Amino acid sequence: MNNPDTKIGGNLREGVSQENNDQGGNQLADSQWLKVSEAAALLGISIQAVRKNCAEKKLTTKMIKSNGGEQYRILASSLPEAAYKKWCQQQLADIGYQVASQLPALRQVNQGELWATDRQKNTAHARLGVVKMVERIMATTQLGKQAAAATLLERAALGQLDEHSMKLLSAARDPRGRGGLLVDGYHLPSARSLWRFMSAARQEVLTGDSSALTPKVPQPDKQIPAWAKAFLTVYQIPSKPSVGAAYEVFKAAWLAQYPIGTLPTVHQVRRYLGKLGKVDCQTGRMLPREIKAMKVFIRRDTSKLWPTDVYSMDGHTFDAEVEHPFHGKPFRPEITTTIDVATRVVVGISAGLKENWMSVASALRHSVMAHGIPSLLYVDNGSGYCNAMLKDEVVGFLGRLGTTPTHSIAYNSQARGMIERVQKTLWVEGLAKRLPTYMGADMDRQAKQMVFKQTRKEIMARGEATTKLLPDWRTFWQMALDEVKSYNNRPHSSLGKIKDQATGKTRHMTPNEAWQKSVAEGFETVTLSREEGILLFMPEEVRVTLRGEISLFSNRYFARDLEQFTGERVRVAFDPYDAERVIVKTMEGRIICEALFEANSRDYFPTTFVEKAARGRAQAREKRLQQQMDEVGLELAAGRALGYQPGQPIPFEMPVSGEREILAYESEMPEQVEQVAIPLPTAPRKTCLPLDQLIDNDVDQYCYLIEHADDWTELDARWLMEYVAGGDYEFIADRYKFFGQAWNKELEDQALAVLQKNNLRTA
Repeated sequence: MNNPDTKIGGNLREGVSQENNDQGGNQLADSQWLKVSEAAALLGISIQAVRKNCAEKKLTTKMIKSNGGEQYRILASSLPEAAYKKWCQQQLADIGYQVASQLPALRQVNQGELWATDRQKNTAHARLGVVKMVERIMATTQLGKQAAAATLLERAALGQLDEHSMKLLSAARDPRGRGGLLVDGYHLPSARSLWRFMSAARQEVLTGDSSALTPKVPQPDKQIPAWAKAFLTVYQIPSKPSVGAAYEVFKAAWLAQYPIGTLPTVHQVRRYLGKLGKVDCQTGRMLPREIKAMKVFIRRDTSKLWPTDVYSMDGHTFDAEVEHPFHGKPFRPEITTTIDVATRVVVGISAGLKENWMSVASALRHSVMAHGIPSLLYVDNGSGYCNAMLKDEVVGFLGRLGTTPTHSIAYNSQARGMIERVQKTLWVEGLAKRLPTYMGADMDRQAKQMVFKQTRKEIMARGEATTKLLPDWRTFWQMALDEVKSYNNRPHSSLGKIKDQATGKTRHMTPNEAWQKSVAEGFETVTLSREEGILLFMPEEVRVTLRGEISLFSNRYFARDLEQFTGERVRVAFDPYDAERVIVKTMEGRIICEALFEANSRDYFPTTFVEKAARGRAQAREKRLQQQMDEVGLELAAGRALGYQPGQPIPFEMPVSGEREILAYESEMPEQVEQVAIPLPTAPRKTCLPLDQLIDNDVDQYCYLIEHADDWTELDARWLMEYVAGGDYEFIADRYKFFGQAWNKELEDQALAVLQKNNLRTA
C-alpha cells in the first residue's frame, strides 16, 4: 500500500510517465517540472527519500539528460497538497501577488456606535471631553487621577469654569443616577463617575472599543413569549380584528387549556406587538397582494432608454359624467392613454364607451402616427390588450408594426406606477375635478347627489339629452387634448434639470424638451406615412373565399379577382366605421384586391362593425330589462294568488293572552272544499343561462353552454355559431381543446338543428 502522506492526486495521477504525461500530446511548461532538490525542500525530506518516491512511481516524473546522465523531473501538481500549495504561493510571490495570510488585518469597526442613538453619542463625546479636562489638570499640576478629578469638580462648584466646560460636565452625567451637585442650573457628576470615565477612556485607547463611555439604555426583551403563537393565530387573519377583540378569543381558548396564572394581560400583548416589525405584524392580516405595498421594491431606471423604446398603455374610466355621443344621456367614458417611458411624453389617447381592442388600436394609431413606432408595448392583462386583433402574429396590429407586447404581472399595479400616476395627473386632477359632474371619492357626497339629480331632472324636463352641467362629447374631447398638450409642456420631476432661458432659474425639463434633447443627440423617429398608417391600422379577420365572395359580419363582399382564390383562407382588412368596402390580402400580406359590398347581402344596406356591436349591446341590455319585467310580472301574479295586493299588509291575528297557543287540527276533512288552481304566468326563457349565476364574459358563457348543450335555445345556438366563427374563439381555442370543450361537428349539427326547429315552429 502506498504511503498516504506522499500520495496526492488519486489514481489518475499515479505512476504517470513522460510518455503519457499529456493525453492531448502537448508538453507541460518546464516551470511546472521541479528538480529533486526543489521537491525535497518543499516536502521537508531528504533528496534520497524523494528519489525513492520517484522510483516507486508515487510522483509524476519524467527523465531528462543532464551532465552525461539522466535526472528526475517531478511534476509540481503531483506533490502532496501542502507542498503543492506552498509551491503555488512561491510562484505568486515571484510575480508580485500577496497571499491573503500576509495582508494587513482589517481594522475592527465599533459596531456599537452604529446602533447608538444621538443622545448616547453626545453623552459619550461629553465624557471624553471631561476626561481630557482631567488629564490637562494632571499634566499642569502633577496631581494624581483622584486629586485632579476632585479639583475639576471644586472649580466647577466655585464657578471658575467657563460655560462650555459646565455643559460638558452636565452632559456627561448619567441622568438615571442620584441627584448630584447643582451649580447655576447644571447638574454635575460625582468624583467616582469621573474616575469611571477615565478608566473607560483608557480601555478605548487599548482596544478601540468606545462602548464603555456610551451610557446604557433599556433594551426591549426580544424573547418570544410562550403565548405569542396562540395569540397571533387569532390576530393575524384577513378580517383584521382589533387587539381587544382578538384578545378575548385568545383568552377563552387559552384558559381552556392552561391555568389563569399563565394568561398575559392585554397590555402585555400590545407591548409584544409593538416590538414586531410592521410587515411581520401585518402578515396574515394582509394577503400577499395587499402587503406588497409595505414591502421593498425595485425602482426601474429609464435614463438609458431612447424615445419609442418602450410605450406604456393603460385604460381609465373617467371620474366625471359627460354627454353620451349617441343618445346624450350621462355616462363615464373610457380613456386609453399611451406614454413614452423614456421622456414621459403622452404620445396618444383615445376615448370610447369601454376599453376594447378598438379603443386600444385607436390610441396606438394616434401614438404611432404622431411620434413613432415603439419597440416594446408595456400593458396589463386586460381584454383590450390580450386579443387576436392586437397580438395575433398574422392579423394583429403589433405584429404588423414589429412591436413586441409585454404584460405586467397580474395584480401588480406597482410595476406600472408610471402610467398610473399619469392617469391620475391627467384625468383626475387635471380634468375630472374641473367638471361639476365629478363622481370621484374626493367629491362631497351631498354635492355629488345634487349634481346627479339635477342632470337627470334637466333631461326629463327638456325632453332631450342636453343639460347645462354635462359637457358634450366634442367639448370633452377638446378638453382632453388641451390637457395632454399642457402636460407635455409642464416640467416633470423625473426628468433632468436645465436652466430656463426666460427666468434664468434651474428647473426640470418638460416631456417635450426631453424628447427634443434626444433628437439633438441623434435619435431618429421611425414613422409611417398617412397611407401606411391607414392600411396598417385597419383591423383584419381571416375568412375563406367562395366564388368571389367573402362574408364578414353578416355582410357579403365581392370582387372578380377573388375567383381564382376560391376555397382559400385570406386576410380581410376592414374599416370599423365604413362597411362599403374591404381590402383582401393573402395570408402572407400581399394585397389581392378591394372587395365591395354587394346587394345580395343579408341587409340591403351594409352594416358596419360598430353598428353591429352597438346592436348587440342594445340587445343584451334589452334582454336584461326583459328579465326584470318578467320578475315583476311573477311577483304581481304571486301576490294575487295569495289574496292581497302589493302594499297591503297580510292579516295576521296575535293571541290576546300573549301565550303561545297550539292549534289542534281535526282529522276529519271539511264537508265541502272547492279547490281552485290559479295558474301563475311564466315567461318563456330566451336562453338557458342561469339567473342565479353571474356570467359576464364570452368565455364563461361558452363554457356554460357547452356543459348544458341539451338546453340550448335559438338565442344560445345563434350566439355560439357567431362566437366560434370570430377571432376571439380562435385566440383561446387551444385552451378549450385542453379542457375538452372545443367546438366540433357534433356540436355544430346540434346548433343547426335547434335553429331549424325554431324556424319550422315560426313558419
